[in-house]
Amino acid sequence: MAEPKSPSATLFERLGGYDAIAGLIEDLYGRMLEDPQIGDFWKGHSTDSRVRELRSFVDFVCQAAGGPAIYRGRDMHTSHQGLVINESDWIVFSELAVAVLEERELPGAEKEEVLSLFEGFREVLGINDRPMRGRDSVSIYPHGLSRREEEVLRLVAAGKNNPEIARQLSISLNTVTRHLTHIFSKTATANRVEAALFAARHGLL
Repeated sequence: MAEPKSPSATLFERLGGYDAIAGLIEDLYGRMLEDPQIGDFWKGHSTDSRVRELRSFVDFVCQAAGGPAIYRGRDMHTSHQGLVINESDWIVFSELAVAVLEERELPGAEKEEVLSLFEGFREVLGINDRPMRGRDSVSIYPHGLSRREEEVLRLVAAGKNNPEIARQLSISLNTVTRHLTHIFSKTATANRVEAALFAARHGLL
């Protein structure tokens, strides 16, 4: 059994060092590329461009986590200039990040620190000041459901159980459960049957 990391260790050390962080970021980056919404940002990018961007992403996170890696790329504002990244896009990124961290079963403290590190990107990118893009707006779904919650609800209405939903959406069982909790709360439903009826009434089948 691995020895627990010292509370005084850097986040870089507590996450397992460069290789562990690189694996985490590669997983997250791959999901970002495949996502039907934010994956559009990489359309037309060459494989070489994506490899270089991934390497820079890894170095940036390693340095921000207190590691010895040195990020030599452009500052975040400059590297994202011209991209219309909005709150809806950020929600998708956040959901993907949470899914990756939960599937790797990081301790709560480390998971929160990584998410806090990512959250610091939001202000730099000026996301709160950007208007929502029509089809990407989370408000297009009934009762304020997010895009991912709407996907989970459709699968619930189709009779899928939690493990099936997790496999189809490439998320953890814990993430499915969290989404269901939000769905029940937002739609004022008490169980899967009522949620499925809600989906049918709102044309989500």
